[in-house]
Amino acid sequence: MESPWRTPSILLMLSLFVLGSSGYEGGGADEAKTSLHHLPHRGPDRSHEKSSSSLVTSSPITKLFVFGDSYVDTGNADGNSWGEPYGITYPGKPAGRMSDGRVLTDFLASYLGLKSPPAPYRRWTTSTAETGVNFATGGTGVFNTLNPGPNMSTQIDQFQNLLGQAYSFADLNSSAALVTISGNDYTTYIKNKGIGAIVGLKDFITTVVIQLTADVKRIHDLGVSRVLVSNVAPLGCLPIMASFTGHCLGIINDMADFHNQQLQQAVQGLSSNLSALSPTTGFTLLDLHSSFLFALDSKGLFENLLKPCCATTSLDHNCGYVDSKTGEKKYSICMNPQTSLFWDWLHPTQAGWDAVFSNLANTINQQL
Repeated sequence: MESPWRTPSILLMLSLFVLGSSGYEGGGADEAKTSLHHLPHRGPDRSHEKSSSSLVTSSPITKLFVFGDSYVDTGNADGNSWGEPYGITYPGKPAGRMSDGRVLTDFLASYLGLKSPPAPYRRWTTSTAETGVNFATGGTGVFNTLNPGPNMSTQIDQFQNLLGQAYSFADLNSSAALVTISGNDYTTYIKNKGIGAIVGLKDFITTVVIQLTADVKRIHDLGVSRVLVSNVAPLGCLPIMASFTGHCLGIINDMADFHNQQLQQAVQGLSSNLSALSPTTGFTLLDLHSSFLFALDSKGLFENLLKPCCATTSLDHNCGYVDSKTGEKKYSICMNPQTSLFWDWLHPTQAGWDAVFSNLANTINQQL
């Protein structure tokens, strides 16, 4: 399915939002284009560390349950991820991941010491239950989006239906959940509301975070001992936003910042309600936003930061698009995906995810 970020109408709306926002608290016109050379530093750069090293904890995590969208989906969604050239780095063929290879779920599962990432729900059987289940579906959100896949509440329903028949309380007590929402709710809102979305966007962000918080709490209440929830990446630095100007769009990043501020407060509120006597249970905020900024600001790590490795000849086409009449490929691939942070207009390469997770792992190590 074509990503809603790619449609010209969405780009036009977002451009107008960036240039003429009066209903959102963000930067002015001079801040709308943020150079990579002026990205904020938020701690030591650990992008050189190997993310493949495993977490050391007194309470090992034996299962991982994943909820969210294409940043963590490993095979539930239909569409581009099952066609060439996706998967060319790993596993060497299309495998349902929106990247040339591994995505966030794969790196986290390896770091937790699981022998394999949790199987996608669409292919789940009792024989694949050992390391958990991945319910995440590309293109989805907290609420219904332009993608017909299951929203967050439905994904949790799918999880709940497996409890008792496949997983015991003891299983959940030694498990973790990863919850990742990357912005599909906001593209859907802007698509549906048009220019009028500008006025109500801030309130809608709050609504999304409130529902996301309820979803995260529900997962924990169902018995999952440790819930990791990620904030959103700097959306203004995605190639769909930044590749044409060579700069991140500051006001779009302001939108992401507002979401992240609201989410941080919400997760802190959830954590404060847990007993201090239960250090092996609780909520962890994964700062995906800062980890992306580290990758973007890592000198020499990538030759290509804001342009996708798999580039299309038109915004109307997706990576992998082939003209059905002529058989002509409407995309091109860079020589070496490892030199690019992003694979397509929205998603990192495997090397990109490796760099992001190398920084993210420090947070996990401190809080799990």
